[in-house]
Amino acid sequence: MLSWNKIWSYCGFLLCCILINPVGAARFDKSINQYVKKTWNNESGLPQNTITSIAQTPDGYLWLGSLEGLLRFDGVNFTPFNTRTIENFGHNMVASLFVDNKGTLWIATSGGGVTRMEAGVFKNYSTNEGLPSNQVSQIFQDNQGTIWIGTDGGGLVKYQSGKFISDEFTKANGESIKSIIENKQGLWIASERGLFHKPLDRTPVFLIYFLIIHHC
Repeated sequence: MLSWNKIWSYCGFLLCCILINPVGAARFDKSINQYVKKTWNNESGLPQNTITSIAQTPDGYLWLGSLEGLLRFDGVNFTPFNTRTIENFGHNMVASLFVDNKGTLWIATSGGGVTRMEAGVFKNYSTNEGLPSNQVSQIFQDNQGTIWIGTDGGGLVKYQSGKFISDEFTKANGESIKSIIENKQGLWIASERGLFHKPLDRTPVFLIYFLIIHHC
């Protein structure tokens, strides 16, 4: 068993090491002004100032969603992708972006459904392919690899094996999906009417939680 003298000696040695080489602590001493900052806008090459979302694909490119289409950023230049430059681009108003576990970029649009970019090839999906609404707000992939699509007014949609499957409950109620996440308990879906929960390993039965506001 160690004596108290040895224990205090070890503690003193560790304290000296920390005081002599405070590298770890230095990282937390930086103020925001010590970091390099740069802003891009119309004057510095950004085609559209309103950016709605951002994502990064495995090749390192940053992708920006805007009100005038999609932008690819390589650190220096912005390359636009929109209905004028891409035949299968659904709509120029991009609501959100998502990169799945295969590196495919999904583009949710406000009016043109979903556009998917895989290996540089764009493909658009709309109500013609089974979406309940062309107003798409969110895209998410769960741990099993299933793509979930939140629409504005058409509820939640599952994309699996090349098919769109609507959740009938959220579709019938005209839910507008705002956000989707997953934890150990399953999917959690935020909408304009409240919070939905889809438990794991069950059929799509949703519990709904309403925010009740009491007026004085």
